[in-house]
Amino acid sequence: MVFVHGVGNRGGTLYQRRSTYQELLARVFLLPAVSDDPASTPVFAPLWGDAAAHARWRHASVPGRDVESLGGAVSDLDQDVVDAALEAVRWGRCEPDTLLLELAAQGLEDAVAVLFAALPGAVGDIGALTRAAHVAVQVLAYLRTQEGLHPEADSAVRHPWLASLRNDRELVTRLLQESEGYAFLPDGTPSRKRAPRRPEVLGPEGLLATVGWLRRKAVSAAQRPLRSRLFPALSDTVTACLGDILVYLKERGSVAEPGPIVRIVGATLDAAAEHRGDGDPLVVVAHSMGGNIVYDLLTHFRPDLAVDILVTVGSQVGYFEELKLFHASDDRIPNADEPKVALPTTIGRWVNVVDLNDPLAFRAAPVFAGVEDYRIPTGALWAHSGYLNEPGFYERVAGRLRSPR
Repeated sequence: MVFVHGVGNRGGTLYQRRSTYQELLARVFLLPAVSDDPASTPVFAPLWGDAAAHARWRHASVPGRDVESLGGAVSDLDQDVVDAALEAVRWGRCEPDTLLLELAAQGLEDAVAVLFAALPGAVGDIGALTRAAHVAVQVLAYLRTQEGLHPEADSAVRHPWLASLRNDRELVTRLLQESEGYAFLPDGTPSRKRAPRRPEVLGPEGLLATVGWLRRKAVSAAQRPLRSRLFPALSDTVTACLGDILVYLKERGSVAEPGPIVRIVGATLDAAAEHRGDGDPLVVVAHSMGGNIVYDLLTHFRPDLAVDILVTVGSQVGYFEELKLFHASDDRIPNADEPKVALPTTIGRWVNVVDLNDPLAFRAAPVFAGVEDYRIPTGALWAHSGYLNEPGFYERVAGRLRSPR
């Protein structure tokens, strides 16, 4: 399996934690759907962002802020999540100690998404992240079970124990108790069985540490004006997207002399193809701009490579093709005989995931033949940056891959 990241990713400690966390989630949710031995399946993640956009004046051209406050190239995923989720705190609709509890009242899955998406920023210990990834399995299996039992009900009916809780620490503790023993069967069906408790996740390095981190973020966020928090997050996302796209298009090069990003991603796909076992599929999960890079690579730069399963998420491949920005784009299509671009022979199965709340996610099925568009309804303001840190994303994609196209 190969993860190809999207815009705004740069090397560093937080990137490494996120990358490790995403690999862990893929191993416990996604790989069991496509591999008989998910624990030993190699997972690769090329870091192409360091070869992408580097603003020479540290984004001084972005309006509405001074140079000193610019910091890094983009806002952190965890900050995007927190800034979007904590508006209720700023407007006095809840206290910092009850942020998750307020979200859970509307939908427990929203609270779970925030909790697990914030983990890489809150918890630096890889062992704790590993335990949390396994806990995510039991939590998601519990949520899916309750959804199946009460398909039309709200959180109050599905989880009546929420009414007795007073704060977020109690929510996390009770959630772990209620989800104890839940797991997914090999076919993806949730079930419950007797299982040993995992008391270590309740310690200072586990999910409760994330609750404390969220509270500190909430207190800080509540003391800042709305525009000072939302404007930087939105403008950083747009800046990162524009910068990395423009640099890639400018420097992608030719087949004879490919650019640095093409070389980095291509070398990683070569390594993944070399390390896969007999009969194992080569799976590529490409987020945002990563999907455009992979498509360009498979259709022009490296048509000798073949991917069995391509999952593009929050990506713009369909829109790029509408604008005919790929080397392989044919201006004559669409026409009466070819209403869509044929599925590239280098791609076995292509699943494209979009969230209607994600302004950077585009459909692919109306443009490419044989592509499966799948809508994931998070309803979250952080949809574009939050996909790959949410256990629910992996669980839903795994279910899609288990079913026939």
